[in-house]
Amino acid sequence: MATSNGSTAIRDKILASLARYRALRIGKFPCAFWRLSSRPGLTASDVFFFDVRDQAKKHVTSFNGAPMFIQVTYKGNKTDLSQVNVVMANWDLSTIESVPASDLLMVIPASDESDGFVIFKTTEPGYFIIADK
Repeated sequence: MATSNGSTAIRDKILASLARYRALRIGKFPCAFWRLSSRPGLTASDVFFFDVRDQAKKHVTSFNGAPMFIQVTYKGNKTDLSQVNVVMANWDLSTIESVPASDLLMVIPASDESDGFVIFKTTEPGYFIIADK
């Protein structure tokens, strides 16, 4: 399945990343893979899963509107927040959307010596991936 820009790079990257991190534990994996792979742009990170548990070790699906700041490894070379998208899928994979541009705080490009990073704000845990515009 090709993305809207004709590239299968996103699909291949997400497939490999999700397989490494969560494929055996998430029964809805194929759904997440196909839905995320339809997003335009070239991925510039692995898929990251941010999981929060309460004292009873139950999965927390919301922070009740309280913001959480997350730093995600970025392998791209963009230097401006307007040049990157952060795509988020919630824990149960029922919604996939871009993090609003107003919630993107900082982007540092990768160099030959190290990966860069993107810092953004979210109010719920889930899957995150960085894509260059």
